[in-house]
Amino acid sequence: IKYGVNCFFNHTCMRRTRPSSHCEHLQSLDLRELGESRCVRVLKEDPRICAVAEMLEQAEVEHLKSLIVHRSFEETESTRTLQMLLPQETQVVARLEQLLAWLAQVPESHLCPLRIVEPSLCLGLSNRGVGDKAAYVCLSSREEVVFPGAGLRVLLRAGDVLQWSNVALDGATPEDDSRTLRMHLKPHHSSRLLGIDAFMLDHAIRENQKMRIFKPDFPAPVASTELSKNLRKK
Repeated sequence: IKYGVNCFFNHTCMRRTRPSSHCEHLQSLDLRELGESRCVRVLKEDPRICAVAEMLEQAEVEHLKSLIVHRSFEETESTRTLQMLLPQETQVVARLEQLLAWLAQVPESHLCPLRIVEPSLCLGLSNRGVGDKAAYVCLSSREEVVFPGAGLRVLLRAGDVLQWSNVALDGATPEDDSRTLRMHLKPHHSSRLLGIDAFMLDHAIRENQKMRIFKPDFPAPVASTELSKNLRKK
């Protein structure tokens, strides 16, 4: 088994770095208190961050959680992918894909396969994908998502969705917008967080993605442990 990291470089500046706000100065919002459910709420105009409360019903949340084949409980600081969902794998997945594409205002063909994840509690270690836009679907009973650079802290419950842009436009040049870097917070009494990461590109990707085979995160440490044991025996 081989593992590596892909790095991409551009000949022009592609990052837009903004000073981060401190958590004590963030605007705190409870999504369920903002008004009617299943309506798009723009939480921030610049950078654009929007949300939908109760976009999924509880039965749909439980169905998505049941699709996890394996869930280990190893400690990690970064977001951990538990399950990659095939396009239109079930009726619930197909409906969620339609809703996310509608929310991001992109065709479904621009949507990368959805990932059921344990989100990171550390700033900068959440997976933003490689697309222009991203979204997060809360599958936990309760959690908070913090965007320090945007000065925003949002309380989510199961079925709620956040969607934002990873890219800022200064003139004709798109730049990575670090203001939408995020971290997740959980109540002290809760179990590990669970959600869905969604990434949207500016071009069709679905057909190419169907040809790729996904390997979940959990075999990597197992393989490394077995390899270490074999090396010690030799």
